[in-house]
Amino acid sequence: MDQPAASVQTVDTLTDSADFRWYLTTHGSWFAALGLQMVIFPYLVTEVLLGSPKMIGIAQMSLMAPTWVLMLFAGAIADRRDGRKLLIALNAAAIVPPLVLSVVVGSGTLTYALIIVYALSMGVLSAFSMPTRDSLLNDVIARIHERKGDAHSKLQRAVTLSNMLQFGGQTLGMIIAGAAAIFGAAPLIFFHAIIAALGTFAAHRLHAPVRKKPANEMTAHPLKAVREGLSEVYRSPVLLPLVLTALSVGLFFAGSFMVTLPVLIREEYGGGISRFSAATVSFWIGTIVSSITLIQMGHIANRGRALLLALASGVVMLTAMSIPMPFAALCLVFFLWGLGAGVALTLSRGIVQESAPATHRARILAIYQLGFSGGMPLGSLAMGFLIEAFGVRASVYVPAVAMAIVLTVMAFRSKLLSIDKVTQRLAAEAAISTTGDSSNRTEDAPAPR
Repeated sequence: MDQPAASVQTVDTLTDSADFRWYLTTHGSWFAALGLQMVIFPYLVTEVLLGSPKMIGIAQMSLMAPTWVLMLFAGAIADRRDGRKLLIALNAAAIVPPLVLSVVVGSGTLTYALIIVYALSMGVLSAFSMPTRDSLLNDVIARIHERKGDAHSKLQRAVTLSNMLQFGGQTLGMIIAGAAAIFGAAPLIFFHAIIAALGTFAAHRLHAPVRKKPANEMTAHPLKAVREGLSEVYRSPVLLPLVLTALSVGLFFAGSFMVTLPVLIREEYGGGISRFSAATVSFWIGTIVSSITLIQMGHIANRGRALLLALASGVVMLTAMSIPMPFAALCLVFFLWGLGAGVALTLSRGIVQESAPATHRARILAIYQLGFSGGMPLGSLAMGFLIEAFGVRASVYVPAVAMAIVLTVMAFRSKLLSIDKVTQRLAAEAAISTTGDSSNRTEDAPAPR
């Protein structure tokens, strides 16, 4: 039975709202399952199937490639449908692939073709889930009035808290995945399905959105809706550089991370899922620490400068992977990289949420996420070939130099350094425009008879 639409709820702080807590639960559970998958999936390809770097790159690309084809359409659909019902269906569907995979792995019949089928199915569900879940956040917090919170920073705090649950969920999933060394991979993959079921229940507990979709949104052709979203991003001095930066992060950072790390662990540190889990968890612990710090700091004076500095620290950490070092030092490098990544992901996502108009929010979030997730398959595929050509350590110089060039261009050729001033100006212009439209409608209205 559907939860009725909720009226505005007055609470002391965001976390006192039951609706927001259910949202955080479904958000965190999705990423806890993703954290499990991030460790188990490359382990299956690298250690169980003994895949080459090229095979690992293709498998990782298959996991992320559906975002290229489907993410923009997913955003258009999320703008036209009840986000809560769509999220329930997507979480329920996400139970099936890990259930099947756990049976296949447990029976010892896993093949490379089956792992690719699993990757593509989970990639499709992720492509629809991300914009649906992100756009639903605005609907949830719009119904919450805080007695003690700052209304101007409510959205950024909600994004920071959801990011902290995202990073925390991923880290927890990765820690649990390390137990595969004791219990085997099949029980852990089955646990992935249980986590997806928890997310389904939490999504069901959310209230229905208050904002009704306009009739023209419901009937517009999906291609027209996608074009409108792309047009909004292209025209925006705020959204366009953020989307291009997200694309670069996915291409040069995330893609490199997802292929370089398992190969480096196997070839330089003796392999094993425990070491892979420890190195990956170190990164995500860094993101959690930086998210907690952002919550405590509250308002960030210059978000654009902080964003660019955080991304620049990633270039340094990626370059450091080329240096032979003890495993503990490698984990420290990933922790420091995670500190910068947590700042960059939280600030950029908060600015996009804040800048996107409500009528196009899911589409714009889909475009932003497509920039990040769409770059990852290309980066993964490219790193597979680079590693085979130059070796695992020398290959990291290519994405590090490329990202340094991107950040230099963004610093001098975009509005990122002054993005707070730009968002404030655009908000003021929008407020004046809205007031003017309201006045014109009042003047043009016929006099009452």
